[in-house]
Amino acid sequence: MRVVLMERERNRALESLRRREAAFKEIAAEQAALRRVTATVARSRTPEGVFSLVAREVGARKVVITDINPTRLALARQLGIEHVVDASRETLRDVMKRIGMKEGFDVGLEMSGAAKAFRDMIDVMNNGGKVAILGIAPAAFEIDWNKVIFKMLTLKGIYGREMFETWYKMTTLVQGRLDLAPLITHRIGIDDYQAGFDAMRSGSSGKVVMDW
Repeated sequence: MRVVLMERERNRALESLRRREAAFKEIAAEQAALRRVTATVARSRTPEGVFSLVAREVGARKVVITDINPTRLALARQLGIEHVVDASRETLRDVMKRIGMKEGFDVGLEMSGAAKAFRDMIDVMNNGGKVAILGIAPAAFEIDWNKVIFKMLTLKGIYGREMFETWYKMTTLVQGRLDLAPLITHRIGIDDYQAGFDAMRSGSSGKVVMDW
């Protein structure tokens, strides 16, 4: 759950942003450095996966998002992501053939925390690709490090705001065409915090924002 920003964390560049959008801008900003990218894939079991729409806004020609949650797949389609894939019915290899991709993905956003999803993503990454690992796995698991080595992949975990660089990137995007408001499906007051947790656990929510 993201909450509205504390006053001391704000800067003048954010004054024009709606506060509810600014409250979770750091997640999207992590993906705002995808310039000169040919193809991006996001694997998600969380609302964060839908932030792959940022890749489209910064110029990625092909953006694919996979999930198994019907609510979040529908949300991705609503936001205009072209290639929305139900991972329980179609593999990434099948998707690549269907959309005419001859090589792998340049950028991967692994947000599911699922071992199989992570391994599958590594299999379809292009040489020299970059993978952001943002999903929290329930337990340790193995990957084929030889594929990482010989594909020259860069793996990067959660790296925070890198203040103030990501703030400036996201501000520029939101002041342009990028509209994050549809990602917020629940707006609650502090006294209704339990309803927010229940919505997240149900899997039928986007982002939940709490005001007080």
